[in-house]
Amino acid sequence: MSTGEVVKQWVQNLFDRKETPTFKVLLIGDCVGKSSLVLRFCADEFFDESSMQFIPMTIGLDVKAKTIEIETAEGVEQVHLHLWDTAGQDRFRRMNEQYLPTADAVVLLYDVRNPQTLKDSKSFMDDVRKFSDEQGIIKILVGNKNDLDQSRKLVSSETGAEFATANGYEFVETSAKDNLNVDKVFGMVGELCLKRLRRNTAIQ
Repeated sequence: MSTGEVVKQWVQNLFDRKETPTFKVLLIGDCVGKSSLVLRFCADEFFDESSMQFIPMTIGLDVKAKTIEIETAEGVEQVHLHLWDTAGQDRFRRMNEQYLPTADAVVLLYDVRNPQTLKDSKSFMDDVRKFSDEQGIIKILVGNKNDLDQSRKLVSSETGAEFATANGYEFVETSAKDNLNVDKVFGMVGELCLKRLRRNTAIQ
């Protein structure tokens, strides 16, 4: 291959090179283990409530990022996930009005050991409906704290799945403690966001 051909190929590669997509993922829910789930996903760490180390309650907002690989028909693609861990307390709920309009995905968590948190998730769903592009945003309901020890589980998998389906959400149960389905839920986020991006790009 001549020098000219090499340069031509190099220039073509620049044009062909895909920029790694970045997706904003909003995690919402009150006292349901959002920060523990993010910590397990990003750092593979977990601090038990009974240990000397623990994760303080999120005040306002905490943002972390991780790059993951997604299997597609064209091969493996990378995506950047920016994880926005929001405070769930009522006094911070209005901040969701600012974050939701620009979110690519929302991960709404409840605690499978606390039925009230599933009931409370309805008001978070109302926020998503009101402040986001509900037709475009990826929505996943996560039943967290689904630990191997099932003795404290009070919300059945069937109840969670039915609630998610009725409200147009995907559904996954996770355990940050036992590292159950943690990669799965964020992999699902990346895959669904990437599919939506490709679909919208094709339409344009």
